[in-house]
Amino acid sequence: MVSKTNSQLLTPIDVMAQDWATRTILYFNRKIEREKIMKRSCMAALLMACMLVFGCNQKTTAPTMADGSKNMIMVLFDRGIEDSFTPKQVEWRNEVGTFMEADLVNRLNRTGYSARLIQARSEYTPAKGVYLLPVKITSYNPGSQAARYLVGFGAGACGLDIHYELIDDSNTVLISMDDGAGSSRGWRPCVQKLDNNIVAAIGYKL
Repeated sequence: MVSKTNSQLLTPIDVMAQDWATRTILYFNRKIEREKIMKRSCMAALLMACMLVFGCNQKTTAPTMADGSKNMIMVLFDRGIEDSFTPKQVEWRNEVGTFMEADLVNRLNRTGYSARLIQARSEYTPAKGVYLLPVKITSYNPGSQAARYLVGFGAGACGLDIHYELIDDSNTVLISMDDGAGSSRGWRPCVQKLDNNIVAAIGYKL
């Protein structure tokens, strides 16, 4: 005697009930996914709105001189390129250095200083309210982009170390600091964090 399978034992009503149950489960699963997407979209929109509101209404936080005029910051950037570097290492330093120079000057200006980039120390003329800011890249490890994408969890992270000083018109070193940052999202977050730290340190000191 041949035994019947479960599907052969089901009545048409049972089949319809199973089909209805399956459709119901799929419906609610899709509904939950849509709700999740909507929540993410709303949160993203709210975040963007907050960034626009606070960004547009951001006040100048840089300290000023006694007469209310802006302090001037002369940025002297050293990419730390050595003769022993390979062409690729030189390319990496120039890529990071170009971005960091511009980002730092922009951050200082947005904060309320009058900042500009100079190419040599001789371009700095000491004066009241005028400061020299030498910044040097002391170490840079680009990490592995492939590992960051394929492995994640911090694998292939890049690292950036710098040394910077703040010098006043009497040649007094107000700040002498070593700082570093690492990121699994590439070198730009490292640069932005370090530049932000520099601006904060100057504001605290002045």
